[in-house]
Amino acid sequence: MIKKIILTSLISVIAVGAAVCYFHFIGIYNTDRRSDIICNNVEISLLDSASMNIISKNDILDELSQLNVLGLAIDSINLCNVENTIQNRGEIRDVEAYCDIDGVLHIDALQRGPVARVENILEKYYISEDGYIFPVRCNVDVPIISGYIPTAFGKKTQGYVGSDQEKIWIKAMINLCKSFSHNDFLSKQVEQIYITEKNEINLFLRNSDVKIIFGSPYDYDEKIKKLEAYFKCIVPDKGIDAYSEINLSYKGEIVCK
Repeated sequence: MIKKIILTSLISVIAVGAAVCYFHFIGIYNTDRRSDIICNNVEISLLDSASMNIISKNDILDELSQLNVLGLAIDSINLCNVENTIQNRGEIRDVEAYCDIDGVLHIDALQRGPVARVENILEKYYISEDGYIFPVRCNVDVPIISGYIPTAFGKKTQGYVGSDQEKIWIKAMINLCKSFSHNDFLSKQVEQIYITEKNEINLFLRNSDVKIIFGSPYDYDEKIKKLEAYFKCIVPDKGIDAYSEINLSYKGEIVCK
């Protein structure tokens, strides 16, 4: 019995040792092999391209061209540098870069989802759902916020807002625009959000010249319900252009002029 146990243990030790040697050899072999593999192609996957269209594969290739990765050995490519270069575009929320043994550099990119576009003479940027701002380089069908914008970011700045007051305003705009976008009917009606000098809101519609006085951006739930009621109860009877001004800022009532 003792001999059998010793023999079994000896066989196990030999098997483990052989496995360690094998994997060590394979690791060295693959490392040596990777040093000989040249990057010959770049493949880009936009993981959410079915719903977003704020950046193209060619845009990413343009950013990547400054690194001159083609022709380099794959194990000499700084993948962190590749990821940072692409993510600096602003439109990209997350990116992963990796190489395979066929010499292909793979880029898997996840785009940011803009919920609003801010634009006036001084300001021009998109706001993402998490409050990140980034430059406008293409057109996306989201509500446009114009007028007296209470921020000072400019047209090329990107990142998260700084001051508490700006954070509060950005958050209010995100909530308001998300409320419109999640409403199948109103998302097709509201085209522009205009900020007045008093930091109040006027809405402008896609197919009408009527001005909708919305008031403060911070108490929007009841006003959105009143706007829905206007379209469902008043417009079918009077027509969408029966009034030039609809005021939703009074509590519990809709004032039409």
